Amino acid sequence: MSRSEQVPLSQSIDRFIRSELAQRGDEAAAIDIRELHCKKHGRFFRVDLPSGAPRRLFVKQRDHGAYQAEGLQPEFEALRRITAKVEATPLRETIPQPFALDLERNILAVALVPGRDPMRKLYLAAITGVGLASAKRWLAASGAWLGQFQVATATGAAIDLEAELARAQGQLEALRLLGPRHVEALANLLEEPEPARLPEVEVHGDFALRNLLVSGDRDVHVIDWEHAVPGHALVDVCEFMSNLMLPARYLAGPRNLVELSRAFAGAWWAAVDGALEIDPGATMRAAAAGAIARMSAHEQTGVGGTVWRRVFGATAEAVLQLDFTAQASGGNTQATSQRLRTTATQR
Repeated sequence: MSRSEQVPLSQSIDRFIRSELAQRGDEAAAIDIRELHCKKHGRFFRVDLPSGAPRRLFVKQRDHGAYQAEGLQPEFEALRRITAKVEATPLRETIPQPFALDLERNILAVALVPGRDPMRKLYLAAITGVGLASAKRWLAASGAWLGQFQVATATGAAIDLEAELARAQGQLEALRLLGPRHVEALANLLEEPEPARLPEVEVHGDFALRNLLVSGDRDVHVIDWEHAVPGHALVDVCEFMSNLMLPARYLAGPRNLVELSRAFAGAWWAAVDGALEIDPGATMRAAAAGAIARMSAHEQTGVGGTVWRRVFGATAEAVLQLDFTAQASGGNTQATSQRLRTTATQR
């Protein structure tokens, strides 16, 4: 990318930031703008301010006509709504504070949060076992963060899962050839007779490894909120665990992935248990439905053969061995979970 292309955009961002600061009564003598990276549909910058709060901004600039440009306003509005809900909690420091939005130039500025991308570390732990203990600690921290976030943003309403479970039932037939023993175990979960309702909370909508930044093994920050909407409490759990299973394509079995997924799910359950009205049986069925939906979507992309069966098996195995079922009160749910695990293993 030539210098002549970079200068006008940097100047545009400089004017945008200065204008916003002036409206706040803060005149900046110098603004340092550094391009972090450039992708197909936009560019990303770090802006250092000489004073005030925040001192560092993360700026997204989307190309005109790019589909991501439509996500800038929803992300800005979602961050305003969500940061207001968590204002009085420690979560406030873990979510980017919205700074300013320029729809004419497709520019969004938010406070820059600290941390590094943990994806490579997790993949090494999943594939080889190296660094497994450290990966489990930050996955547990991620699960605890999500549970605390859901408790802080719960609306008090509940969402009926009947339509979601019915959709998953309809997708099962196409998946039976891929991993029959796991499909049958998940199918049994969906058919449990108890009603399935989960509390409504704020949903990130893309809660995955690529959108988590970690400092050490326990400090978690969450970025990219353009898909955030209210929804039920298992949406982000299922999204995260489905993405967690992707390293399975490199594995002969899901051993490390099950350990990692249980660290995440166990910490999530410990954070919400008693604070939200979540039935463990409904949680298991929602997790099964979410896994089936994700696997069905991947199956339609043409991934097949042994590789896909490993991904399918690892995902189903993780759902069937979630730690929160063992921690739940009530013997029926625990007995059902144990029966399903045994069935899946023996088939």
